[in-house]
Amino acid sequence: MADVMNIKRIVEIDTRTAMDKVRELFGDDAVILSNKKLGKKVEIIAAILTNLKPPPLVKNQPMMNMNLFLK
Repeated sequence: MADVMNIKRIVEIDTRTAMDKVRELFGDDAVILSNKKLGKKVEIIAAILTNLKPPPLVKNQPMMNMNLFLK
């Protein structure tokens, strides 16, 4: 299983609105990486760690004939 950091940049009119968006996207486990003022708006960079499972192996599945792609 691989851990992947999902990172998003949120720009909103104020901090409260931006944090609402962070919670909507990532829930309460989000980590704020940075926040700053952009003129009259606020930018928040938020992240969450997600686990990606590799696709399951299927037994008795025939292998693809790669020679089809070499022509």
